[in-house]
Amino acid sequence: MLRFRAFGIPVTVDTWFLLGMFFIFSLAGGGRPGTFAAVAIAVFTLVHELGHALTARHYGCAVEIRLNFLMGWAAFTSVRPLSRLERIVISLAGPLAGLGAGLITLAAIHTAHARAASPATQLLLADLWQGVAWAAIVISLLNLLPLWPLDGGHVVHKLIEAPLGERRSLRVMAIATLVGCAALVALSVLAGQRTGIVADWRRHGLGQYQNPFSHGLVGALWGSVTSAPSVVLGGIYFIPLVCGVSSMQLLAALKSPSSAGPSVGWVGVTEASGSRPAEARYDAAALAAEREGWLSGAQGAFPPGWGPSPWLRAWAHLRAGDTPGARMALAGVVSPQGRWIPPEPRRPELRSLVPLLPDPLPVGDARRSLDLLSVLGWQGSAEPVAHYATALYADDPDAEVLYRAAAGLAHAGQADAAMAWLNRAAQERPDADRLALDQGLAALHGRLDFQQLLVWSRSATPADR
Repeated sequence: MLRFRAFGIPVTVDTWFLLGMFFIFSLAGGGRPGTFAAVAIAVFTLVHELGHALTARHYGCAVEIRLNFLMGWAAFTSVRPLSRLERIVISLAGPLAGLGAGLITLAAIHTAHARAASPATQLLLADLWQGVAWAAIVISLLNLLPLWPLDGGHVVHKLIEAPLGERRSLRVMAIATLVGCAALVALSVLAGQRTGIVADWRRHGLGQYQNPFSHGLVGALWGSVTSAPSVVLGGIYFIPLVCGVSSMQLLAALKSPSSAGPSVGWVGVTEASGSRPAEARYDAAALAAEREGWLSGAQGAFPPGWGPSPWLRAWAHLRAGDTPGARMALAGVVSPQGRWIPPEPRRPELRSLVPLLPDPLPVGDARRSLDLLSVLGWQGSAEPVAHYATALYADDPDAEVLYRAAAGLAHAGQADAAMAWLNRAAQERPDADRLALDQGLAALHGRLDFQQLLVWSRSATPADR
C-alpha cells in the first residue's frame, strides 16, 4: 500500500491497483504498448479522481482519494449540505478532467510526432498515443454514460431525485441501467458482424482511431473523441458486467426496508446475513425521513414514536456552527432510549462527527454499540476501532464484534491485525458467506491465510458452529 499527497489531497494506492495495472499491461499485449497503456491508466485514473476531489474541496469539503483494482474513488465530507448542482458538478469534474488532460497530452504527442526525425521515434509516439487515447479519452467518455454507478449515472440520478424521491429514483436508475446494458450487448454483437450499419460504422471509427497522424492536429483530436464508441463496441462486455451487477445489487438493497443507502457496504452485508436482531427491520417511513434529513439538511416528518438519530441531530448542530450541541447529541449514540435509524457508516458527513464522540467511547445498547463500531471502522483510524471492539467484546463476547472489528481494521490498512480478529471470529462462528461477501474484508482477499480461513469456514461442520 502506497500513500502520498497530490495537491495537498491524501491519496492511498492499494496493492490491488498495481495488480490491475499488470492486467492492463497483459491485455494491451505487453511490451512497450502494454507499458504505455498501464502507465496511462494509472496516471489518468488519478487525474480523474483529482477532478472530483479538487472540485469538492473548492466547495469546502474535506477530501481523500483511494485507488483500487481498475478503479478509484474520491471521498469527500462537507460541513454543509451540498446543492444538487454542486453534486452534479463534482460528478462531472472527474471525466471532464480526464478528457481535458488527455486532449492536451495527445496534442503534445501529435506535435512531437510531426517533428520526429526517425521512424523509431514516430513508432514510439504512436504507441504512446494509443495508450493515452484509450486511458484518457475512451474511459472518460465511458464514465459519462448514463448508467449506474458511472459518473453519468450519478448525474442522471441527481436530476430525477427531486421529482421521484431518493428510493424511487434509485430504482428507476437501476432498471434503466439493466435495459441500457442489454442494449450495449446487442450493439456489440452487431458491431462484430461482417456487414451491417453498426459494423461499417465501427470499422470507420477504428480507422480514425488507429491512424491519427494522417490528419492535422484538430482532426486527430476530434477523431480520438468521435471514434471512442467504435473502439469499445467490440469488447464492451465489461461495462454491462460492472453496471449490471451494481444495478442488481442496488435493486436487492432497495427491496429491504432496512436498506439505508444506495449500495450495500460491509455493514449492509452484515445486516443482510441476519446478524442483527429482528427489531432492526426499520419502519420504512422513519427510514425515508432519516434519509431525507441527511440529503436535504432539513429533518423530515417522522412517524409516531420515531425521531431523528443522534447522528443526524449532531450533524444539524455542526452545520449551524454549534459544536457543543453536536457533542451533546452524540452522547446518546448508544443509549437504548428512543427509536431512530442509524446512519449508513460510509456516509461522508460522519467523518466530521467522529472526533466529537464522547471520550472514552461509551458501551451501551448492544445493537447501537455495534453501529458505533461500524462507523468507527469506516470513518476512524485503526486504534479506536481496536480499543472500542475490545471494550465491546469484554462487555458481551459476541462474534459479531470480532467480524466488524476485522472489517474496520482491514479498511484502515491494518491487514495483519484484521486477520487476527477474523481468525477469532471464524473460530467462534464460522461464516463463509460473511467472509466472501463482506466488502470490508475485500482488502484481505489476496492473502493466503484469508483464503485458507475461507476454505476452513466452508468445510466447518454443524458441531464446529
